[in-house]
Amino acid sequence: MRETLIGEQIRRANRNLLVMSVLLMAGVLALLALNTRYLLNAVQGPRSISRAELTSLTSPDVFRNWVTVRGEETKSTGVTQVMRRKSKYTGTVTSESTNAYYLATRVGNRVLLVKSPHESAATTFTGELQEVPEELASQLSVKPGSPVLPFMLNADRYPDLAYGMLVVAFPAFAFGLWNVARWRMHSVDPTGHPIARKLAEHGDLETVVNGMDHEFRTSHRRIGDILLTTSWMLKPTTFGLTALAMRDVIWVYKKVTQHKTNFIPTHKSFAVVIRSRSGLILEFSANDRQTDELLQQAQLQVPWAILGFDKQLEQQWLRDKNGFIAAVDVRREEYYQWARAQGQPAS
Repeated sequence: MRETLIGEQIRRANRNLLVMSVLLMAGVLALLALNTRYLLNAVQGPRSISRAELTSLTSPDVFRNWVTVRGEETKSTGVTQVMRRKSKYTGTVTSESTNAYYLATRVGNRVLLVKSPHESAATTFTGELQEVPEELASQLSVKPGSPVLPFMLNADRYPDLAYGMLVVAFPAFAFGLWNVARWRMHSVDPTGHPIARKLAEHGDLETVVNGMDHEFRTSHRRIGDILLTTSWMLKPTTFGLTALAMRDVIWVYKKVTQHKTNFIPTHKSFAVVIRSRSGLILEFSANDRQTDELLQQAQLQVPWAILGFDKQLEQQWLRDKNGFIAAVDVRREEYYQWARAQGQPAS
């Protein structure tokens, strides 16, 4: 199997799975590495910082920056952070709400600015040490030599994002590891790959694969990314392969979709829709010329199939799919009889 068309498709899909998995795990590790300080602070919890250490700091750039501060007196600065919602049509403000209050708490002979989600006279706050925004520093005269410390404490919910990151990161990394294990397993035994398992539904796997490979090497046609052999229609996907036996084709038609932006037509997209014996509906996207080529090729290879779309056919399919398929089977048998009478191959 390894040196056949299907073997090549399995290797391609398996390689893509490995690349995706490695990139996913690398992305998770990069995310954790870039946020190491934040995550460790969130996991370890806030530390109590002494008055002496706090007032000796010249910037908030310390590793354990999620801290609990105990001040002596707290007053409002009168500065708030207001969220305004505007109409996207008129640009006018439709509502506004205060989502943060800037407080000043005295710590020894210095003053620490505290950004709090609510107005408070408390003297103990827990939050992240941060730089003071320039606009706020200008409003409150935060400058060298002033009693106001050159940083502030953001007392908003600090660890929420960290928990979200960890909830996403660990399952994502585990998913990547699981897929690496699948890559290894399918590299050793390609018969266990989903592509091979799906083809095994059509009969003995080795017979199906070798027959498909023989058809491919004898005669095949490519239309876009779709590969056609005498008996199969194949379309590679990122991690697999859509394989449709031509004998299972029941109904084929072209689908045209008009796309609009702000009710103005912008472009059209095209696809060939194939309804199969199992009831599966496959849609192969292509450009206008390629969809016409696919329809012509389907007419040549499965002349007994129903070609073209109308609402009546759709209603028949929905109302009595088995009857629809039976009618196509009668058409196929009639075609075979005609072909044999003409001395033509009936397959």
